[in-house]
Amino acid sequence: NILGTIVGAIVEDKKLTVSVHYRLVSPADVVELRRLFWETIIPYDNVIKVLEGKKVFEVIPKIEWDKGKAVEWIRENISARNSLTMYLGDDATDEDAFAVLKDGVTVLITEVQEPSKAKYFLRDVSEVKKFFEMLLKLMADKNHAFSAY
Repeated sequence: NILGTIVGAIVEDKKLTVSVHYRLVSPADVVELRRLFWETIIPYDNVIKVLEGKKVFEVIPKIEWDKGKAVEWIRENISARNSLTMYLGDDATDEDAFAVLKDGVTVLITEVQEPSKAKYFLRDVSEVKKFFEMLLKLMADKNHAFSAY
């Protein structure tokens, strides 16, 4: 691992893709990390592409596939009547999914509201937790109300 010399760099092997996280890398070392990363990746430019997110490089196969296409595939291949698709994301790489889910609930998690195709915004993980707790409570209340009939 050529990035092993950079303290705080995390290389995540996802089998078909690789993510290089540098959120924990000191600002002084980010320039060197970026140089090493691109120097390593350039020879494979014909078969991979790189998506840049929030302090992460996502190395993926050079095919027409993104998170939006993945969401479409899942919705087409999983039959769930009367289902609502929810997608929460915190990165620019999630915008493709937000764009295709016109009839779903899309939530961008960001401290600074920025232009997005998401319909809703939450500030951080603590707000995501509250959101799911409220959703679970609503579902429990609804199920309880219907079970009386």
